[in-house]
Amino acid sequence: LPCLEEPDGALQEGNPELPWHAREAIDRGDILGHAVVADKVDEPALYSILLLLSRLAQERGLGRRFRVFIAEEMFRRVQTALELPADRFPEEMVSFRDSLRALGLTAADLLIPVPHLGQSALFEILRACRFGLFYNTFAEPFGFYPLESVFHGCPIYTNGIGNLRYLLPEGCGIHVHETEAMGFGDPMAYLPVAEVIYRDAVTDPASAEERCRRGAEFILRSYNRESFRRDVAAELDRLDAKPETFDFDSLIVRLSPLVRLWSPATRRALTDHSPRMLSENERDLTEAALGRTCGEIRRSTGEREIEILQNLFQTGILALTHPRPSTPEGAFRGARA
Repeated sequence: LPCLEEPDGALQEGNPELPWHAREAIDRGDILGHAVVADKVDEPALYSILLLLSRLAQERGLGRRFRVFIAEEMFRRVQTALELPADRFPEEMVSFRDSLRALGLTAADLLIPVPHLGQSALFEILRACRFGLFYNTFAEPFGFYPLESVFHGCPIYTNGIGNLRYLLPEGCGIHVHETEAMGFGDPMAYLPVAEVIYRDAVTDPASAEERCRRGAEFILRSYNRESFRRDVAAELDRLDAKPETFDFDSLIVRLSPLVRLWSPATRRALTDHSPRMLSENERDLTEAALGRTCGEIRRSTGEREIEILQNLFQTGILALTHPRPSTPEGAFRGARA
């Protein structure tokens, strides 16, 4: 993680200073969060969480607002959409608009736009925030930004997409929570997330601070330059070893690592690609195949069913594992927090 060796940030492209309205927001004493990567954010999820936090704050007489720093381009999209006439108003924004009105708020009350920032300015935001929202649609390949957030004392809350569910061990500042209803668009399904953020930011901030402290210690041990050298050296050494081989028929069918949640009863799968509803035939074949070897399936399954199974592999629902896995599933860099 670059900020371990360069605390002010290794990348300074972007504005070196916070705009005045962002600094004013920090000075006002509101409870701040951040989600500044516009092209990754699941916007309906972010709006749902913010509106629920605002409702909790009003119901409990908090007297402070929950606000989130977002990228300027995302803020412009929101404002433009909210100003459209009724006959052109986007359907996906109706719930957000109506909920704002019911709470007596505007988009600007909840969202704080910032330009592209240099890392020193971004780190200033992270230190001022009490939560980071990483309910994203983009399958994060690594996750520097969430690690930087935890390292600077700001816990993150995420659906765990991509590598986000593997970055830190449990209880180290990354809270992964996702349900079927959340993944398939129910705004009220985010209430448990809002409740946890409210607890961590208002009711029991000391516990959140302690989790981030443990996370920072883990980051210092695990994401430094020397550990990177060791990991690369170990992988290079492994390339020199003769790989163990397995007969194809001995390989075992499992859910793909891309699948975050699978419900046979509703046939719904949340994957790092997108939510997906399987057909009844796909669901039945998936359930029948899990835990069986390719040889068993090949000998007992018809040609048409094999084609359907192949499509389930191609779309990231199924995967194969060898019969004697050397590394426990999900062992890389810890597990869900």
